[in-house]
Amino acid sequence: MRSTVISAKTVEECVNKALDKLQANRNEVNIEVINEAKQGFLGLFGAKDAVVRVSLKDDVKEKGTGDFVKNILNSDSNSVETEQKEDTKVIEDKKVVEEVEETEPTEADNEEIVEESVETVESEEVTEVAEAEEAVKSEETEEEQDTESDVTIDRNDELFITSKNFLKQMIEDMGIDCDIESRTEGNMIKFNIMCSEESDIGIIIGKRGETLDSLQYIVNLVTNRNADTYIRVILDCNQYRSKRERSLQKLARRLADKAVQTGRDIKLEPMNPYERRIIHTYLQNDEKVNTFSQGNEPNRRVIIKRK
Repeated sequence: MRSTVISAKTVEECVNKALDKLQANRNEVNIEVINEAKQGFLGLFGAKDAVVRVSLKDDVKEKGTGDFVKNILNSDSNSVETEQKEDTKVIEDKKVVEEVEETEPTEADNEEIVEESVETVESEEVTEVAEAEEAVKSEETEEEQDTESDVTIDRNDELFITSKNFLKQMIEDMGIDCDIESRTEGNMIKFNIMCSEESDIGIIIGKRGETLDSLQYIVNLVTNRNADTYIRVILDCNQYRSKRERSLQKLARRLADKAVQTGRDIKLEPMNPYERRIIHTYLQNDEKVNTFSQGNEPNRRVIIKRK
């Protein structure tokens, strides 16, 4: 809630009521007196209440989100505006070229690569499952997906209504005006948050989609709190995820071809579990390359290796 208009017998009473409603302090708001109170003739005729508009200042419009939402708004949203303008391209060509054009590996490097290759072969069959389990904020595990595939939810379901209302209230508490598109597919609820302002898009998505992932995680928790069966909720913002998925798939194809041509391992820049899983899934049936993840969060990355 950004502002409220209160009517009362005095301006001070209006302000106090507004502060209580907005859960704010006086130094956190702007106060506009629309109408002064009038006593009227003999206190009986023509009396009018004061009318005051109280608005949150820009730096405290996120106050009502609650501690769990405020914590995820600390990421730098400014960097996201640049990402969005570039159609969510996650890795610049320059970075990719720099990694591909690395100097030839030394003998020690080759030994390390051989060890990694052996480990990769042994764990090849479980790579996708591991990635899915790791992506707890964005994807349900493969086991959950298989188990709950026969569950169907529709727009009239109480869980759907609870989920959408919670998401709507959370976005409003962040001080953002938006529309929420929704649809259901089996046990999945898909919400697309549509913002008209680029700055709002940046706040919702966050750096590398981290805030969007966190919001999705929170909505999943609330939706499934009283659910008998697992319901998967997927959040998107202005088609960000679909654009990013297409970009990642194009990148995977290009770098897989590069790995085949050069015979060298291609290291991608660090990605979150959801994005790594897109790369793994897209290339899992490729007859010429293998993929595996390397490193620890938040610097874990995908390696593309020629078979």
